[in-house]
Amino acid sequence: ETELYIQQNKSSSASKSMFAYLGEAEIGEICNTLAAYSPHIVKFENQLDQFRFNSNLKDLKIRFDLSENYQTSFQYSAHIAQAKAWSAEGNRSIDGLSAFLQGGDLGGRVQISSDVLRFDMPTFFPDFNIQLNAAGDIEWMHHADSFSLQSGKFVLKNDDLELLARLDVHKQGENIYTDSQFHVVRAKATRVGAYFPSTVGVDNTKSWLMNAIEEGTATRGDVLLRGNLKNFPFQDVSGVVKVNVEVDNGRLEYLSGWPELVNVKASVRLDKNRLDVYSDQAGMYEDTQIKDVHVHIENFDEPVLNISGIANGPAKNMLDCTEDSKLLDEEQALSNLISLQGDASLKINILKPISKKIIEPAKVSGEIGFTDNLLDIHVADLQLNKLNGVVSFDDRGFSGEDITASIFDTPVFISLTPQGNGVSMLNFESNFDLDEYVKEHSPEFARVLSGSVPIQGSIYLPDPGDSENPD
Repeated sequence: ETELYIQQNKSSSASKSMFAYLGEAEIGEICNTLAAYSPHIVKFENQLDQFRFNSNLKDLKIRFDLSENYQTSFQYSAHIAQAKAWSAEGNRSIDGLSAFLQGGDLGGRVQISSDVLRFDMPTFFPDFNIQLNAAGDIEWMHHADSFSLQSGKFVLKNDDLELLARLDVHKQGENIYTDSQFHVVRAKATRVGAYFPSTVGVDNTKSWLMNAIEEGTATRGDVLLRGNLKNFPFQDVSGVVKVNVEVDNGRLEYLSGWPELVNVKASVRLDKNRLDVYSDQAGMYEDTQIKDVHVHIENFDEPVLNISGIANGPAKNMLDCTEDSKLLDEEQALSNLISLQGDASLKINILKPISKKIIEPAKVSGEIGFTDNLLDIHVADLQLNKLNGVVSFDDRGFSGEDITASIFDTPVFISLTPQGNGVSMLNFESNFDLDEYVKEHSPEFARVLSGSVPIQGSIYLPDPGDSENPD
C-alpha cells in the first residue's frame, strides 16, 4: 500500500494548477507506464528507447501549472534510494544511487549521498567495475537541445582514492563540452592507472602507469579535463588533459627488467600523451642514492623512454646497473673485464624505445666520477689504485682529461679520447720507479735494475656494446 493524493486548483477559466503526492513507488513501474504511452509523450520517447531505470521512490511531489496564456510549468521533488540506470543494450550501467531530487521544467538539483555507487562500463573499464562512495550536490539546466550541469564540490572516494570534484559540463546537440577539475586528496599510486579509460590514445599511457608504479601513495594531485568530450583524449585537436600527482614512498619499474627506483618521492605529470616524472629523492639497490631523476616519454603512441639522474654510491653498483638493465649482452658484461671498489658518482642519460614499432638501439651517455677508487682490469691482471677523475661516455666512446691513478705506488696520468662509433683511445704516461717495484716484487734484480723509467703509451678500447667486434 502507498499513499496517493491529488489536488486541482482553478484560478480562472484558463489558469489552473495540479498537485500530486505519492508516498512510495518503483520508478521501473512508472517508466513502464510511460513507455506504454510514450508515442503520445514525445519528450520521453527517445530516452525510454535508450535507457532503463529502476529505483525506490519516496515522497514524490509534483506540481503542474497552466497560466492564463496557456504556458505550462512543473516542479517536482522526491527521495530515491538504490537507483539503477542502464542502457538498453546492457553495456553501461550505474547502480546504488541514493539522493534527494528536486527540479522543474528548466532545471533541477540533486543531493547525492551514496555509500556504494557502482559504474559498469566495460567499453572503457573492461577489467573492473568502479565502486565509489559519492556525496555532493549537482545542479543542471536544460533548454531545447542544450543541457548544462555544475557541481562546486563533489566527493568521490573508495579504498583506492579520494577525489574532490568541480564539475562543469555543457551539452549542445551532439557535442559535450567540459571544464572540470579533480583534486586528489589521497590515492594508491599503484591504482591510479586503473582509472584511466581504455580508449585509443590512452591505452599505452594506462598500461605504463599500471606496470611501472609498483608501490607508493599519492599524497595530493590535480586533474584538469577541458574540451569537447567527443574528441577525447584530444590528441590532435584542441583540448586539455592534465594530471599532476605527488607520490611518496614509491617504487618505480620504469622499464621491465631494469633496476627499480625505490623510496621514490616524485612528481608525476601527464599532459595528454606526454609523461614526466621528476624526483629529487630515490634509491637504487640498497646503498645507492639517486637525485635529479627525470623520466620522460614524449608520446605514448611511439614511446621512447628518456631517463636521467645522478647516482651516488658503491662503484660496483654502477657496473651492476649496466648489466641489470641489459644495456650490454651477458657475454659483454663489464664485470667480466673489470671490477671496482669504493664509492663513485654516476650522471647518466638513457634513451631507449619501449615499443616494438621502433627498432633502434638504446643510447646511453653521461659521466662517472671516481674518488680514490680501486680498479681491477682482469684481462691485463692489472690493478689501479687511487683512481680519481671524471670519465664521460656516449655513442662516440669515452673521453676524459686529468685522470690520475697509481700503479705499484707510482702515479699514472690518464686521458681518454673518443674515436667514434663507441671506440676510444686510452692514453697514459708515468715516470715509473724501478727501485720501488723491484724492491717489492723482484728483489733478486735489485743490483741490475734501478732508477726510474718514463713510460707513455696508448691502448685501443673497442666498443663494449659491439658483439661483432673481435677485439
